[in-house]
Amino acid sequence: MYTNFQALPFVARRALLAVVLVLLAWFALQFPRNEVSETVFFASATGAIWAIGILIPFLKVIFYICKVALRVHASKW
Repeated sequence: MYTNFQALPFVARRALLAVVLVLLAWFALQFPRNEVSETVFFASATGAIWAIGILIPFLKVIFYICKVALRVHASKW
C-alpha cells in the first residue's frame, strides 16, 4: 500500500494527504469538545494547511503582523 502511495506523483500525494487530514479534522469536530478531539482537530488542520502548501506564507504573514504590532505597541506616541 505504501509503495502504491509512493508511486503517485508528488502533487497527487499532497492532495490525497490534504483530503485525508481535512476529513480527519471534520470527523474530530463531530465529537464533543474535549482535549483529545481539539488536539486531533488542530493537528490535522495544521497538517492540511501544510499539505495544501500555504503554511509557510501563512506563518510569515502572522509573524510580520506580530512584529508590526510589537513595534507599534513599544513605540512612544
